[in-house]
Amino acid sequence: MPLTSTIDMPWLPYTYLIEYATYNGLMLDSVALVFQVTCSDINKLKKKIGKLEQNHYDRICVLLRKHLKL
Repeated sequence: MPLTSTIDMPWLPYTYLIEYATYNGLMLDSVALVFQVTCSDINKLKKKIGKLEQNHYDRICVLLRKHLKL
């Protein structure tokens, strides 16, 4: 799902704020746009820049399930 550094978007449904951290590789606080989930081919990714912390991953998964009504 895409991320945006326009952090005034968390008021939108199915968005999730991820704060900058060295571990996650973000340069700025960012908002995950859960409602814009899409698929990508892993072979098209050029390089890994970071990793999402487990607590953020878990919360995004909850939002995604709710959004997709699963």
